[in-house]
Amino acid sequence: MYKYIVSELSEIYEINTGVIPAAIFADKVRRTVLAILKKIAPSEVIIRDVADFNKSLYGKIVEELKIEKTDPIRLTVKVQYDKTNNKLIFSDLKIIRYVSEEQIKKKYEDEIRRLSEQLLKLDKAIEEQRKNYEIEINTIRERLENYRKELEELRKYKENYEKLRSLLLKIKEEVSSLIQSVS
Repeated sequence: MYKYIVSELSEIYEINTGVIPAAIFADKVRRTVLAILKKIAPSEVIIRDVADFNKSLYGKIVEELKIEKTDPIRLTVKVQYDKTNNKLIFSDLKIIRYVSEEQIKKKYEDEIRRLSEQLLKLDKAIEEQRKNYEIEINTIRERLENYRKELEELRKYKENYEKLRSLLLKIKEEVSSLIQSVS
């Protein structure tokens, strides 16, 4: 327990439950606050306000944080008695959950197993994609080779066409020349 003097009229106490099973937090908080504030605030005010605080604390521990009854926790909270309004004011709540080495190991082993399975699936998908790309590349190579052959054939046709054209022009000239000589 730590005591903070805020002013002469107001004292703030830090309540620390120590490490406890989550199942007994309400009893531990009630007993600790009663022990510390019994000479400062009326016990019925302490019991009433600690009960309200424990209800909200239950919501945080069980519903929000999903802490199991057997999980070890440590609660730290500052409490101040407001004499004017005859109530306790709780602030700066800290809930520390302690996790065993086995729980951590199991969680990480499960995560490593899950990630390893994902990695294996990704490796298979990459290999499958590589094979598909390889097939596609080979298909493109074959098509390019066919285009190259067709282009080569077209060049040969063009050469033959040019030769034939040239030959036809010569024949035409000779025929023209023969026709003129006969006439």
